Amino acid sequence: MAEVTRVASVPVEGAGKPLYCRVLAAVLVALACALAGPSLAAAEQFSVDTTADEVDAVLGNEICLTAAGKCSLRAAIAESNATAGGFDEVRFEEGVFEGDAGSVIELNSALPTIVAPLGLIGRECETQAGAIGPCAEIAGDPGEPALAVEGTEEVQIELVAVTGAETGLEVEDVERLIVRGNWFGTSLDGSAAGNDTGVSVGPGSDKARIGGEGPGTGNLIANSGTVGLEIVGSGNVRVLGNRFGVTPAGTAAAANASNLAIASSPGSPAMDNTIGTRVSADAAASAACDGGCNLISGSNGSGIDLTGSAGSGPPVGTTIAGNQVGLDATGAASVPNAGTGILVGAAPRTVIGGPRSGDENRIVGGTAAVEAGPGAPSLVVRRNLIGSSAGADFLPPSVGGILVDSTSLLFPAEEAAILENDVGLDGGTGISQQGFAATIAGNHVEGAGTGIRVHNEAHGSLVEENAVSGTQGAAILLETNGNEVLGNHVADAGAAGIRIAGAPPFGVNANVIGGDSGAAENTIDGSDGAAIEIQSIEESWNEVARNRGAGNAGAFIDLVPAETGEPDPNAAIQAPPIASISETGAAGFAEPGARVRVFRKSSASPGELESFLGETTADGDGNWSLAFPGSLPAGTGVAAAQTLNGGTSELAISAVPLADALTPPPPGSDNATDRKPPRTRMLKQPRRVRAGQVARFSFTANEPGAGFQCSLDGAKFRPCESPKKYRLSRPGKHLFRVRAIDPAGNVDPTPVRRRFEVVD
Repeated sequence: MAEVTRVASVPVEGAGKPLYCRVLAAVLVALACALAGPSLAAAEQFSVDTTADEVDAVLGNEICLTAAGKCSLRAAIAESNATAGGFDEVRFEEGVFEGDAGSVIELNSALPTIVAPLGLIGRECETQAGAIGPCAEIAGDPGEPALAVEGTEEVQIELVAVTGAETGLEVEDVERLIVRGNWFGTSLDGSAAGNDTGVSVGPGSDKARIGGEGPGTGNLIANSGTVGLEIVGSGNVRVLGNRFGVTPAGTAAAANASNLAIASSPGSPAMDNTIGTRVSADAAASAACDGGCNLISGSNGSGIDLTGSAGSGPPVGTTIAGNQVGLDATGAASVPNAGTGILVGAAPRTVIGGPRSGDENRIVGGTAAVEAGPGAPSLVVRRNLIGSSAGADFLPPSVGGILVDSTSLLFPAEEAAILENDVGLDGGTGISQQGFAATIAGNHVEGAGTGIRVHNEAHGSLVEENAVSGTQGAAILLETNGNEVLGNHVADAGAAGIRIAGAPPFGVNANVIGGDSGAAENTIDGSDGAAIEIQSIEESWNEVARNRGAGNAGAFIDLVPAETGEPDPNAAIQAPPIASISETGAAGFAEPGARVRVFRKSSASPGELESFLGETTADGDGNWSLAFPGSLPAGTGVAAAQTLNGGTSELAISAVPLADALTPPPPGSDNATDRKPPRTRMLKQPRRVRAGQVARFSFTANEPGAGFQCSLDGAKFRPCESPKKYRLSRPGKHLFRVRAIDPAGNVDPTPVRRRFEVVD
């Protein structure tokens, strides 16, 4: 309250009260009038009670009334715009708007642009489509926006269907917009009535909220001719709990040309927008997309487009978390997008997924789950579930899982991080990285044509602690320089487990496979080719350090010339001969100064290494020797490789001879007296596999050094190794048999028998 000046109490003749009382009263009245001015005018509420599109009879009298004596939507918006101050509400009268064919407002022209705070708030009904949705529909004109908002704040658009317009809702320079529970592009009867653009959030519309986390707060955005939702030149927008590109039931496609696009505009970057949320444990307990999860499916193009084609350039700092891309509303079936699930383009600081449970996106179908570049500085793709890893019956992306092109990056600090994703494919490339390097760590890739591919880089990537299995080709493929491949687990590759490939005239150099600790060793099992294959020109140098594995069909390290008849890569370095070996150590020859690594073997297979025994350096004359960390039993296999100038040889293989053993051989190892047959034991076998997939059998024996013979469907026993793999294309039932043979030639008289079935 303003300060009141106290005056002397002097009685005035003829006055009933002292002057100071009359002065004080006058001041208080004036102050009360000031406080009751236009800035606190009461908000109006208008109730639309007609579907007719008629104008207000008397504009500005705060009464919504047409010449027909009704309150139309057009009249209500016009009166709200004319009302000074306050937050008005426009509601739809029950009994007039009931979610059926008679609840449609057919617009004759664009409605007045909303320029003042307003809540356009409908109700929920059981619609004619059979789904719970809006009670009222606004049918627009294909050449104009149906609803437009400009130059105000705190506008809410809730629970209306908007169809057939150029843009269902067009917004510019509107802060703190709320849009929830609406249908854009789908009529109340469930039929397609698409807008060209469903919702357009234009420049200056920061802090908008599209959808919500609670039941009924998400929007249905479908059947759009260009894009379902575009956000151009606005920041801190949150998109939550919406359904894109599906019918009201959410189980079939109602395609947008593209579901969601975010872009910057001149002078107005689109910064720090969020698509989805960290889904709570309660919401994640069911397969359905809820709790703020956006369902982004069924489009004729991409699911999410960050390329900037909707504006003047890409957005900055977009977070995409907790969504389902290419699924239906139940989370149990596919409604794929035709293109890429998340198309990043060159958008900087994009985060897809996140470090904690509930951050992951489930992405199925389409061409690729995530595609980025060229560029995309500081990209993070983490903990997402892709293809069949999102569910066994889901369609995998046809081309690849995560495809990143970083060729236009300028600084190493901008390199991508591809972490802890789970990718299940049927062909294609699980993770592809080209251009600048990336950190590719902790991912699981299964069933791809190539598991992880690194190519055309400025410098090398770190490929660490990934699990790659069941690939049709190489599990890890390096086609560029300077990569480190550490601590990965590779199983059942259809070609080499880890392959380095360099074409003439330059080849590839400075790759390192494995490290100098147990944690850095790659484990490579069951490859149809070599465990590690290096194919390049002679003048290339790639190092193979500590690794281990078993059941590989080829050599553990295989050097292959770039062209037939040319020398081997790694300067054609030769395996270091093991000149002498005993149970306590080994010695041999190598290039002077070469680093010699020695390994223990558990079988005679050239594709197996059991463990690392130690390393040494060849002296100036090329001699090397190594004492083992513990005594090796007679007959134990030992392998050695040498590395010089960063290039590693193939393995020289020998065994501890019986004559050099310092202790008596264990029972059963003397071939002259051993008459006891070995026993075969099955470790793992399938009961049912799909046609064309690998049926894999793992087995062992109770005697060290035993070999094996296998038979399929009654055929003759033939030599084999564990794991034994069959790829059968015709459905039917089959019988697999395996028996062990010990070093003395004794054969297990009771082969292990396992039946399995190949199904369509």
